[in-house]
Amino acid sequence: MACLPEHPTLNTSSPPNARLHIVLPDRRNLPRSIGSKAFLILLCAAALHMAGCAGNPPVTATAGSHVVLYADLSPNRALAMQQEADRCVQEIAGCLNLEPPEQRAKVILFGSRKALTRYLEKESPHQVGAAAACFITQNEYVVVLSRHWRWAETMRTLRHELTHYLLAAHFEKMPPWLNEGLAKFFELGPPYGSAHPGCLRTLANTLRRDNSDILRRIVALPEGVHLSKEQYAQAWALVHFLASDPRWGMGALKQYLKAVDSGVDQVAQFEKSFGRRPEAAHSSWRRHLLKLQGQAEGPVP
Repeated sequence: MACLPEHPTLNTSSPPNARLHIVLPDRRNLPRSIGSKAFLILLCAAALHMAGCAGNPPVTATAGSHVVLYADLSPNRALAMQQEADRCVQEIAGCLNLEPPEQRAKVILFGSRKALTRYLEKESPHQVGAAAACFITQNEYVVVLSRHWRWAETMRTLRHELTHYLLAAHFEKMPPWLNEGLAKFFELGPPYGSAHPGCLRTLANTLRRDNSDILRRIVALPEGVHLSKEQYAQAWALVHFLASDPRWGMGALKQYLKAVDSGVDQVAQFEKSFGRRPEAAHSSWRRHLLKLQGQAEGPVP
């Protein structure tokens, strides 16, 4: 999900502690078949469910150079996540030859998707339903996500949203294909530039068709549009193709962003930055992806 500008809600203080009120069943009204141990499990499950759905942000903060992390984690785990987030911002900024933002991002890790949704309903309603989000208040960048049962997936999502934070700190106008394509490019972590298995799977049917209009459509998408799963994959694929070519690389992508940010038409600038119209690059783009597909472990379904 892209970082959306100028959200009207301002939240400058740490999230308040929430009081949790749970109405528990009377033990005498439960079936006799439910023993004391099962009853305790029921109580714990109810408490965890209510806590996860409350939508109140964690209050424990771990501050670093580029992010301040709010998360209900053990001190060691929170410190490790904060340090990884700092390292991620530094590395991605280096890849794009950008300075890390002066203003730190406020990163909030929720314990459940429901809690994240409740928070977005209050703070950023237009992003409700997103698995993660990045938005800007009047004085801070906010990144929100929920814990995944696989920690690696949580970190992948964090890297994706931190890419949006970094880009939003430098550019006001960002074509969706490049904003989301770069986020997908960096989300896998170092070494950056690896083939994205999920995107390759999504693009399997696309690669079987020789539709030269794909790139023109993805490059022409206006700012603010929500990309489909296939468009996310196409955006990653175009960024990977351009970044991997020594004639262009990340430097040309950055210059393209700067030109579009200044008001130049994003489709016309594509030809100026990369030497050909999007549709003219389709054959080379498709060969690049087929090569990546062939290098992947096993056939792409």
